[in-house]
Amino acid sequence: MTDGSPTTLQLTAKTSKGEPDSVTWLIDDVVVGTVSQDGLFTAKGWVAGTAKVTARFGQLEASTTVTVQVKASQSLVDTLTDEDKDALRTGGSSDPAFRWLYPYDKTVFPRGLTAPVLQLAGSGADAVRVTMSVGDFEWEGFLPGSTPLQVTIPQQVWEGMTLSAGAMDYVTVTVTKIAGGQVTGPITHEYRIAQGKLTGTIYYNSYNSTLAGGGAILRVRAGQQAEVVKGGCAVCHSVSANGNRIATGLNWADGNPIDSGTFALDSSGTVTPLWTDPDGRKFSFGALTPDGTYVLSNAVVGYEIRGLEGTFESKLWDAATGAEVPAPTFTDQVKYALTPQFSPDGTKLAFSWFRNGHPQNGKVIAVMSVDLTQSPPVFGPVEEVVTSSQVVGWPSFTPDGQALLYHEGNRFDTEQDSFAELRLVDLTTRQISNLETLNGWASGTFYLPYGEAEEARLNYEPTVLPVAVGGYYW
Repeated sequence: MTDGSPTTLQLTAKTSKGEPDSVTWLIDDVVVGTVSQDGLFTAKGWVAGTAKVTARFGQLEASTTVTVQVKASQSLVDTLTDEDKDALRTGGSSDPAFRWLYPYDKTVFPRGLTAPVLQLAGSGADAVRVTMSVGDFEWEGFLPGSTPLQVTIPQQVWEGMTLSAGAMDYVTVTVTKIAGGQVTGPITHEYRIAQGKLTGTIYYNSYNSTLAGGGAILRVRAGQQAEVVKGGCAVCHSVSANGNRIATGLNWADGNPIDSGTFALDSSGTVTPLWTDPDGRKFSFGALTPDGTYVLSNAVVGYEIRGLEGTFESKLWDAATGAEVPAPTFTDQVKYALTPQFSPDGTKLAFSWFRNGHPQNGKVIAVMSVDLTQSPPVFGPVEEVVTSSQVVGWPSFTPDGQALLYHEGNRFDTEQDSFAELRLVDLTTRQISNLETLNGWASGTFYLPYGEAEEARLNYEPTVLPVAVGGYYW
């Protein structure tokens, strides 16, 4: 296939007596293509790969393989001459500032997302040449330039590439630009593709984005654009692992959010208010149980977390009614649990532990077992799993509940002069991993585009999706 349009191949089946009257045709990979009951194989379009096609007649069966190769070149710039295209293919070095900003090299992408916007440093461009290759997939695109330089790969091409790449394949992506007849590049990145699609919805907060309007909870449903869930400076939120509840502070004022609220979410995206409380600290950064039944409040101790002031103890609340749920097995052991989080299966609770007058306040992450099937829920003894000389908080469980990601730095939040990096602790062995690649390091070299002085130690407040996809935690 040379231009992305589906191609066909007529297959026939024969026995020693000639072609049988009735053959059942089967294919083992419908992502690559389909086969009709008269043996016509049709490639899916932009997807490269190999499929096994089988013809079955009574007790007789025969198979063959069909390989689809994608080798395509597209031009979406009408003003680009053949000479310009040849110059882009040859490459050049006119702009020494030309480099990748985003995505990062060796990024792992899941399937099913919109194509990323390639962002590049240096001067703008009149046009760019982008190539993507992996296995039997080779694509060349001549695309419009911009200032600053941002490039979007056509969605159908991106989707075809992600479906063509195997689990251990590296996709090679190059960009070359032309501006005023001067050419720079190619510069090259490699990406991996997880063999699965993210499903559901990702929730996050933003202050300065165009949609946020000064502070809002936003969401991205897989393959769609971002949208506002709750505005009015509602940002201190948590979402249940099942995706059916939000708990958040509402309408922040000087000192604390004015109110707290919980909201029901349904699969269509409808957000329904459940309960509003006049203390904005009650649900801000609370830990929701996986099904959204309960909220364990995030403790407020002084000004440890920016935007929350005073003193507020951690207690268990009914998310729908706002009523306190007595849980003596928790409150008899813990008064102040900062940045709490339940595991996706609801059997564990993790938090940063504050104890009156304790020298390690904010520097210990603790875990308790939980039995949510009992009424009230039963909490096990406190186990310290991380002890640090720095602030540790925002624990987030891996989907299997066997490890925690957390933030280690000088504060709980991201105010001026704060720093943090992400760590992982195995809850069985207590072994801590520094997650160097996630923090910007590769083989001892800092790889983020603006360098160590500008971008190091700025990784905060991790969140792990409750389901593994394509062999990865996200």
